[in-house]
Amino acid sequence: MDDHDDLRGSVREPAARTALAELAGRLTTGGDHPWQVALVDQHAAEVRDALLDAAGRLPVVRLAAYADGVLDSAERRGWRLDESGATEWPMLRLRAICALLASAV
Repeated sequence: MDDHDDLRGSVREPAARTALAELAGRLTTGGDHPWQVALVDQHAAEVRDALLDAAGRLPVVRLAAYADGVLDSAERRGWRLDESGATEWPMLRLRAICALLASAV
């Protein structure tokens, strides 16, 4: 069983929101250095731009599915959430995804 099985099949908004909130609680925070905050902000902008729907909204289900894809892809390459550094690409991307949760619909 993968660490993120609860993200799979999150076809409903409440389940997707809960899964992302739980994921956020497991992520390495990474510090408050301005360059680290900027990296997460850049990732968040890329994710938001890629996932907006036709009405300009960010669907939380789409956000959860994307998080699941990032986790799957990274794990296939040997990356592990519980063993990662704060500035590794998957961690930055996942932190950005979780940061977008508040603005998702």
